[in-house]
Amino acid sequence: MRVVTFAEIGPRVINNGWPAMPINGKVAFLEDWPRYATEPIPDDLLDYWCRVYGRCNTGIPVPPHVVVIDCDVLDLFVSDAVRTLADRILGVSPLERIGRAPKWQRFYRGHGIGSRKVRPIEVFSGTGQVAAYGRHPETGLPFYWPDEEPINVTPDELPEVTASQVDQFIAEALAYINAKIPQATATHRAGAVANLDLHRRLREERARARGHEWSVTIARQLREAREGELHDRLINVVAALVGAGFSDARIREVVDAYFNAPRTGPYAEVWQQVDPAIAGARRRWNRPDPAHSECAA
Repeated sequence: MRVVTFAEIGPRVINNGWPAMPINGKVAFLEDWPRYATEPIPDDLLDYWCRVYGRCNTGIPVPPHVVVIDCDVLDLFVSDAVRTLADRILGVSPLERIGRAPKWQRFYRGHGIGSRKVRPIEVFSGTGQVAAYGRHPETGLPFYWPDEEPINVTPDELPEVTASQVDQFIAEALAYINAKIPQATATHRAGAVANLDLHRRLREERARARGHEWSVTIARQLREAREGELHDRLINVVAALVGAGFSDARIREVVDAYFNAPRTGPYAEVWQQVDPAIAGARRRWNRPDPAHSECAA
């Protein structure tokens, strides 16, 4: 499957009634970008984006009348079952976007729904943005629409849902997920409690370091990663590197050189979280990759 750029697909998405903007991977980098969810995008601004950010991925800032259901479940059978729940409670949507399968996002129409985050289910309506086209930063594959896509279906053509339907879906989906993967849920909660102090301790260690000593501390913090704290330690150190102005490529080099996470076995999957950790930190710091802020690569 060929990867399409913003210059190719962004204007077509906009012409079909959707807001669209260039993004870096899955991260929005335009200043004050949420306003584009409701404000028309002038032709001259769109032309500028296509010239300057033409090779970027394409994101859709979610308008208030659009409801996006995000299922962040990596268990194939559980993810499929949650999709079936969505079909029954919310209806079948023509728009489903796949990034890192078996995770999925569904698009509906609704008013006054609002956004909720109840991991591993999230609802976006009037906030946030969705990476719609381009290359997924984790898999390296194109974002995929199995059925229809936004260049063919307008927001007004989506099936309508109510707040009570969304509430019912969330409640039943969470009950099913927790019943099917209770061990993972319990492990996650126990790990969160055990690591309450970890982030503060790592920040304090770095705060006492100066110059070269700061780099030595970063390397040591990655080397000292142990079972039960691998993900939290990765998130914490990556955020520090983003805040210090490191590029994505340099952060990957540092993590690859020093991170003490197993590359095989049950904990190897944490290595797949490096890019999401970088992307999440850039969102929190509102700092695009200094080496690729204009999506040149």
